[in-house]
Amino acid sequence: MSLKLRMISVLSVAAVGVAYAEEPVQDLLPFPVLAPAAIESTAIGFDQPVSALRQDVRVDIHSRGGPERQADVTVRGGIFESTGFQLGNLTLLDPQTGHYSAELPVDPAFLSGPFLYLGADNAARGFNASLATVRYEWAPIEAGGRVSGGIGSDEHRQVGVMAGVRLADSPWGDGWYGQVSASLAKGDGSVPRGDYEFERYSGRIQHRGERSQTDFFAGYMDKFYGWPGLYTTVRSLNETDHYQVTLLGFQHAQEADNGSLWEFGGFWRRLVDDYQFNRDQPNTFFQHETRVGGLQANGSLPLSEAQRIQLSGTLMADEISRSTSLVHGHFNSRTYTRLSAAYEQDWLLSSTLSAQGLAGLAVDRSNRDGSNVSPFLRMQLDQTGNGRHWQLYVEATEATQLPGYTALNSAPQGAFGGNPDLGRERARTLEAGWSTAVGPAALRVVGFRRWDDALVDWTFSSDQPGFRQANAVDLDVWGFEALVDYRVRGSILSVGYAWLDKSPDYGSAAVDASYYALNYARHRITFSGRVPLHERFSVQLDAEWRLQAANSLRQGSDRGFAVNAGLNWVLDAAEQWEWSLVAENLTNDNFEYYPGVRASRRHWTTQLSRRF
Repeated sequence: MSLKLRMISVLSVAAVGVAYAEEPVQDLLPFPVLAPAAIESTAIGFDQPVSALRQDVRVDIHSRGGPERQADVTVRGGIFESTGFQLGNLTLLDPQTGHYSAELPVDPAFLSGPFLYLGADNAARGFNASLATVRYEWAPIEAGGRVSGGIGSDEHRQVGVMAGVRLADSPWGDGWYGQVSASLAKGDGSVPRGDYEFERYSGRIQHRGERSQTDFFAGYMDKFYGWPGLYTTVRSLNETDHYQVTLLGFQHAQEADNGSLWEFGGFWRRLVDDYQFNRDQPNTFFQHETRVGGLQANGSLPLSEAQRIQLSGTLMADEISRSTSLVHGHFNSRTYTRLSAAYEQDWLLSSTLSAQGLAGLAVDRSNRDGSNVSPFLRMQLDQTGNGRHWQLYVEATEATQLPGYTALNSAPQGAFGGNPDLGRERARTLEAGWSTAVGPAALRVVGFRRWDDALVDWTFSSDQPGFRQANAVDLDVWGFEALVDYRVRGSILSVGYAWLDKSPDYGSAAVDASYYALNYARHRITFSGRVPLHERFSVQLDAEWRLQAANSLRQGSDRGFAVNAGLNWVLDAAEQWEWSLVAENLTNDNFEYYPGVRASRRHWTTQLSRRF
């Protein structure tokens, strides 16, 4: 078994470990770890790692003008700071605000995945993310590349180039490889003053050994975009956000002779941000520079054929090195440490039935807050035989996180009212799920109840219109998810359904509406389909219908229905030339993903690419 498959088996959401059988559970599961969107390309900007997340029913992307502009990835009714992002085993924290957590300056072609950690997996492997962690693996570099260019509605233009090369042989394995990428995009946007201009440059060097892989990587991204009422929701304000993200890091994965698997690495990230709440009267009120660096390691140590120890550790430090507005808190720098350990065991109950148990603890500590010990527990049954497979699991977990500097260090009153006394947030979850597969069809259902304690939300009070305030809220959350997947003769059809209900308690705070914690879909249905009409021609369809929880800030309907469609045509038998057409929001739906913020309207792009 390859190192990459071993890593996925041990670390993925669906396969917490290796089943007590000849093959890993991962090979038997009917679903990908995350159900990706059928349409791989975007019609706004250029493809980014977040683009593939749009259709998984567990994930709800709240965007301002499109996911490739500024995307808040919310999972199971969480908010923008409840989801973490990992490149390999490295969690890339943005200390200023979770709005920028998904800004990964890396070409998606460098990555495999994404994989979604929930419940016990997030508690064991995540960092400063109370609900979920999205993980991307470093894909093997191959010689060759692509050149692409595209045009679209609203003066959209984009170009991109990516190339990989074998650099040298190695006496310790397969060899050394290099890969570079550059992408540029600009356009006017689907609403007036909704223009954008993006640049991204990324590269990496990879060494592949017989039982190891090492990646050294670097990336830089410059993003500018405008949108009326972008953050304030005041549509008469032509707001803009402009930031540069720089990322440097490395990761090494090693498989030992005894079957253990270890990963370790480190990173440094810098973000420079200039937000203008009125581009027609520029000022220096909201300019920031933050830096964060970290070292992380995790591994799986087999004690026997059926027993393992899972270990993980993180050391991270951040700082606000410059800010014109985040100057009202108790501190401008913070360090974090996290250690987790879990014991895992498999039992063979019959020739077709196996069980698995996982129990562990995580300890989170910061020099600015108290420590927290979080337990997590998972029990699972798997049955495989006669062309059928089903899996049943139950788990109880706790995870914590700390709020960002925008909530802690903003002025107590104003457009973005902060609170320096906000503390550690906790999420405790009880969850049960069942999945089955028969032939080409598969079904997964999950039910959960979650208690969010001291979750940091941004709220609205009618006494101060145009202002928002950071307040802590306790939430009692109920949820249900179902996903049907059907794959036959190259066609892939997926239908998902999610239901959520929340009961909030803001204590004595004056709250008339919520921008985030109570901005969720009570009912949501997703559909993704990819059908090959010819060996070189295929059509894709992504659709979503939702009924959002009532919110007095929303100026339109609580219902939304959006349809995206795509065409892909491989023009030659050598599969070098490819043409695509993508149309997003064909229904021209005006649903406000953020209450009060205008929706992105119908738009399209066409792209021609050549592989070499």
